[in-house]
Amino acid sequence: MTTDTCLRRWLCVRNWDAGHAARCIIKHAKWRVDMVPGGSIHPSEISNELASGKASVSGCDKDGQAVLMIQVKKHNAWTRFLDELERFCCYILDAAVAACGPVPNPPGHVTVILDLSGMGTLKMDI
Repeated sequence: MTTDTCLRRWLCVRNWDAGHAARCIIKHAKWRVDMVPGGSIHPSEISNELASGKASVSGCDKDGQAVLMIQVKKHNAWTRFLDELERFCCYILDAAVAACGPVPNPPGHVTVILDLSGMGTLKMDI
């Protein structure tokens, strides 16, 4: 999280305000420690979300970026637990970044394919 590229991203998004970027990094680091204790999430902690099959890492694209496929039709806003869903999002994004490794994908970019077919109010978290 402290590579030059990563720090540059935080600064750029915060309009090059170093103080604001530093506060955001600290806040994010605290959130990350709370959300992902021990540095990783065990699949047993998110078993319901994994069983839904709503998201999967589908290898790497031609540029070396991981491809994350999300199918909205497999999400049910009424049967999910928000904490588990949030942990699942961390888990699947971490898996996507790790899928292609630092050599072919040094910046850790991810290509996301969001399939909105079957989208309806039952699928929305409002």
